Amino acid sequence: MVELVEKATCPLSRREISRIISLCEPIVEDLGIKYAIPSVIVVYDERSEEHYLNAGFIRVSEGVLVAYDVIAVKGNTLPIVFLEELATGLLAHSLLRTVGAVNLEDIEKLKSRVFFKLVIVMSRV
Repeated sequence: MVELVEKATCPLSRREISRIISLCEPIVEDLGIKYAIPSVIVVYDERSEEHYLNAGFIRVSEGVLVAYDVIAVKGNTLPIVFLEELATGLLAHSLLRTVGAVNLEDIEKLKSRVFFKLVIVMSRV
């Protein structure tokens, strides 16, 4: 079970986030990456971003920070933006746990593939 910590307004419900987490697993593994579910997802606001960066989080894209077992996603956004950022965070977190590092170029290449596949899968369910 993933703990959701809301330090900003989350545009998706806990149920929707749980669904996204489970739907991303086959998509990420289809890319040859072992899927890793984080222990905590933090929804943060812009004012606290620097705090997370100083605590050792890695910025993988605008609005997405990852640490070893935590994904931080910027809240107060449109649901579709949050969805894309969460999918990017899940991809980056899986890479971090599998490889031990995050290559920003790899994230940039793969994040749109994960997001678009996720949207297609979600539209079918």
